[in-house]
Amino acid sequence: MADTTAKVERAAAVVWVSSGASVATGAFSADTGTVALTSANLLKYPKADLVLQFGCATTVASTSQNVYVYKRAMNMGSAGTEDELAPGANNKKGYVGTFIYGQTASAGVSALTSVIEGVDISAGDCEFYLENTIGQTITAGWILTVRPRTLVAA
Repeated sequence: MADTTAKVERAAAVVWVSSGASVATGAFSADTGTVALTSANLLKYPKADLVLQFGCATTVASTSQNVYVYKRAMNMGSAGTEDELAPGANNKKGYVGTFIYGQTASAGVSALTSVIEGVDISAGDCEFYLENTIGQTITAGWILTVRPRTLVAA
C-alpha cells in the first residue's frame, strides 16, 4: 500500500519587517515590508506561518492581550497593479489571525514571540498589518517574519 502521509515543506523565511516603528495601543502598524511578498517568493506555497517578535516598555496586563493581523492583497485587478485599501480603524477587512500574549512579569519586556500558523497566501502578492490591542505601545524594532509552507508527499 502506498504511503499517503504528507510532510510540510518550507521556503526560506522572509523577514518582512525587520525593524518596525513603534505602534501605539489601539493603532495599526504603518510599516510596509522591507521584502516584497510576491509570486517570486510565494509561488508554490499556499500557506505561511507568521512569527512576530516585539517588546514593550511596561508590563502587559494580567489578562491575555492580542495583536491582530490583517492581510492586504496587492497587484490585483485587470491591470495587475491595483491594491486593496490598507487595513485601519475603519477598514478591518483581511483579518487573518491573532497573536496572543499573556501577562509579562517584568516592568518591561524586550522580546515577546508568538506564531500564527497556516495563513492563506495563495492569492499572491500581499502585505501584512498589525493592530495593537495589548494595552501598551509596541516599541520600535519589532520583527515580522513570514515562513511560506506547503504539503508534499512524504
